[in-house]
Amino acid sequence: MKNKKGFTLIELLAIIVILAIIAVITVPIILNIIENARKGAAFDSVYGITDTAKLYFYKSDGSGTTLANYACDFNAGCDELHYDGETPTSGNIRINEKGFVSGEVTYFDKYKFCIYNNTVYEGTCKDTVVPQLKEDVKEEGTTHINTPDGNPDPNKLITCIQFDIAVKSGTTIPFCVIGETENEVTLMAKENVGTETKWGGTSNNATGPNSAMEFLLTQTSDWSNIPVISSYTYDNTAGGTKTYGYLGLDITNGVLTITNKDETTQILGDSSNKFRARLITYEEVMNITKGKPFAWMDNNWTASSDGTTNSEAWRIMTANASNPTKFMTYVIHDSEGIKPVITLPKSSL
Repeated sequence: MKNKKGFTLIELLAIIVILAIIAVITVPIILNIIENARKGAAFDSVYGITDTAKLYFYKSDGSGTTLANYACDFNAGCDELHYDGETPTSGNIRINEKGFVSGEVTYFDKYKFCIYNNTVYEGTCKDTVVPQLKEDVKEEGTTHINTPDGNPDPNKLITCIQFDIAVKSGTTIPFCVIGETENEVTLMAKENVGTETKWGGTSNNATGPNSAMEFLLTQTSDWSNIPVISSYTYDNTAGGTKTYGYLGLDITNGVLTITNKDETTQILGDSSNKFRARLITYEEVMNITKGKPFAWMDNNWTASSDGTTNSEAWRIMTANASNPTKFMTYVIHDSEGIKPVITLPKSSL
């Protein structure tokens, strides 16, 4: 009989160990290659979206007008952008009046990219672009977030330029920049204030913005680090819009006077209880965002009310397919909060 040769047990074990070592070495490398390829494809898709959006800017709406200040939220769908590549899991983009694209998108719930003036950065805008914008905003004697016409640039504000402001001893709140002059900066709270507090208002228009401003006073009058509002008038004719709900809203030395449509007045605040913050208005949001509010403005009551009465307030809503402009009028109720607006000297940032 011929001898039959084969592997011994020790040889088989040695082969298994060698294969295991090879697997330990190569599997992570292969997985890393796959991961990098997936991230690279997402990066290329972001540039594809950016390039398509730039071309979309030059697309005529039928009257020869370019589609400036176009905004698109991928959570609500961006079907009109026929780009090549993967669709983001979430995010949004905006094209300004010069055709520059900015925004932030996420792929596969893990890869985040910041688009700023047609350039794509790996990572969030908060980590890549915002730090420089924060330094720019602090500079006195000039402005950095405005367009040449002097209005805020939505492309620079679409991501919250965040400053953590100590409103009083022991209380610090994150705020987002919404405007600036050469020596002052205006900010809006990033998160709702006072949602845990039941509130309804005591005025005859307790369900509208009057109620929200009453609540605002209770939540912010003790903000000792924030200066009292010396003078502010709600310009409800900005952009050619009509009066919303009342005839006037003026703050003088921290005391608010509301003139209702029936010409009755309501006074909020006194010598010991003054307004240090205000509410953003519908017109102001439209001017800042060109009619497409930013995600960090969501779920916020404004100082503007319905066109016929001030019993219903304009609220900035989360975008969806049926409500792409993010605005709706609702009767105010105590399950929602407000986002106070403050103005500070740049030297205090």
